[in-house]
Amino acid sequence: MIFMNTIGFVSEIIYHLSISLLVAVLFTNRLNWQKRATICVIFGLFIDLDHLFDYGYYMVKFRQSFSLAEFASGSHFQTSGKLFILFHSWELTAALIVSPLYSKWKTFSGNSLVVNLKTTFLALSPYQLSILLAGLAMFWHLAADQLVNDVGPWTYFWIYRVAIGFNNVIK
Repeated sequence: MIFMNTIGFVSEIIYHLSISLLVAVLFTNRLNWQKRATICVIFGLFIDLDHLFDYGYYMVKFRQSFSLAEFASGSHFQTSGKLFILFHSWELTAALIVSPLYSKWKTFSGNSLVVNLKTTFLALSPYQLSILLAGLAMFWHLAADQLVNDVGPWTYFWIYRVAIGFNNVIK
C-alpha cells in the first residue's frame, strides 16, 4: 500500500507538471519562454505546497511524526477533519487572471470583445503577463483537481471553506 501511495504521489506531480508546461507552451512566445515556463511550473505545481500546512496541522493535532507515505496518501485530510489548502482557491486564481487584464480593458461593444482581448493580451507588460500566466497555471491545476479528486463543487472556494470553519467535507 505504501508503494502505491508513493506512485500516486509521483504521478500527481508529473500530471500537474505536464499541465503547467502545457500552459507555458500555449501562452508564451519564444522570447523569455524559460522565465514564463518557470512561472507556470511554480504556480501550477507548487500550489500543492499548501498540503504541507494541512499535514503540519494534522501532525500537531495528533502528535504524529512526518511520514512521506502518509503525506502522499492524503489520509491526513480525513483524519484531521480539516481542509485548509490555502492556495487551492478559485478566488485567488480569478484575481491573478483578471488583475493584469483589468488595467488594459476598454469598454467592449458587440464583436469587438475578442479583438480587444487579443490586443489586451499582446499589450501586457512582462510583469502583467507573468501574473496572468500564474493565474492560468493555477486555473488548470484547480480544474484538473476538481475533475480528478472526489470533492464537492464548492471545495476549492476559499470563502466556502472559511464559512464552514475549514471542516473537511470531502466525500
